[in-house]
Amino acid sequence: MQHEGSAPPGRPDAGLRLVDAADLPAALAEALAGGPAVAPLPPAPLERQQALAMLTPDEPLEPGTAVVVSTSGSTGRPKGVLLSADAVAASVRATHERLGGPGDWVLALPAHYVAGLMVLARAALGGTRALRAAPDLADLPAVASATEGRRYLSLVPTQLARALPQPPLARALAAFDAVLVGGGVRPASGSSPPTG
Repeated sequence: MQHEGSAPPGRPDAGLRLVDAADLPAALAEALAGGPAVAPLPPAPLERQQALAMLTPDEPLEPGTAVVVSTSGSTGRPKGVLLSADAVAASVRATHERLGGPGDWVLALPAHYVAGLMVLARAALGGTRALRAAPDLADLPAVASATEGRRYLSLVPTQLARALPQPPLARALAAFDAVLVGGGVRPASGSSPPTG
């Protein structure tokens, strides 16, 4: 479901599209290609209410804005972070260069926050796919087996720490070309996935 803000006269792309998770991949790809900016909405009622209170879909955006992402509000009220299409594309290019090229991505993070949104952006701009996995990674072996070519995953440290002690998940993690870990401190050394 997409919620359209009304655009001011003379600036048809000024309205901000409020987008639910199911519509985000296509809406993000359109925004990165020069279409209207999007704001991903959290599915949880309280987070959604806070994001909607912070967003102003009827106000003009800074030129070049592709996405407005709501912060988690961990330091107070959620804030809107403006991301330009150029900044998102530069991040995607840098990631692809570092990892050895585009590949299929597994999305195990909330897409309404920056880390999950960037998984979708890397797939969209890389011409590949983003396949969803459960946040607890219970379905990771099955989802990973559906990927093709280079395979990537982005996690937070807690997800990695909980997955590594589980042999099926550790084997699935080891099969990825890269696992990006962000958002905090990594698990202690000695908790690397098995290599075989």
